[in-house]
Formats: sequence, structure tokens, C-alpha cells
Amino acid sequence: MPWSYDEDIYILLNKDNTAITISKKLNRTPNQIRMRRQQLKDTDIDTLEYEMEFILENYKIMEVRDIAKQLKLTKSMVSRRIHAFKREGYIPVE
Repeated sequence: MPWSYDEDIYILLNKDNTAITISKKLNRTPNQIRMRRQQLKDTDIDTLEYEMEFILENYKIMEVRDIAKQLKLTKSMVSRRIHAFKREGYIPVE
């Protein structure tokens, strides 16, 4: 299951909490939390919020590759994020 922006922001906001504590809230294993923290080590919340807003505003009018190019992400990352938005109800499933 792809990581959502909400999960990433929660992880960044709770740097002091243990992976075990966060894993209970996010329904992820402590090892998954540790690995995701490592992936997010150079990321800040403002960047995540900008990416989230950009994708939500443009997913209907731009192709995934164009969004990825604009945000300097991979196409698969954008695609996974869109899938997570649909799963969480941010984007209606058609």
C-alpha cells in the first residue's frame, strides 16, 4: 500500500516518538516506519504540502509524467500518491 502525504507528515511531525508508537497509529510495522523515516530525512513538511496541493489541483488536467516533471518526482511516485489520494477519499473514484 503506498504511503500517503498524511502519513509522511505525521512521521515528520512525530520525530521524537518511537517507531512502535507511530506504527500503532498508522497501521504499519515499526520497520516500515524506520525505513520511511530514512527516506524522508531530507524532506520538509512544506515540500510535502506543496506536492499534495499541486497533485490535487492538477491530476485531472495534466498527465502523470507532466506532474512528475514539474515536481521533480518519478512517474511511479506520482501515480502511487494519486492512488493513495483515491484510497483516502481526497479524489473521488470514478
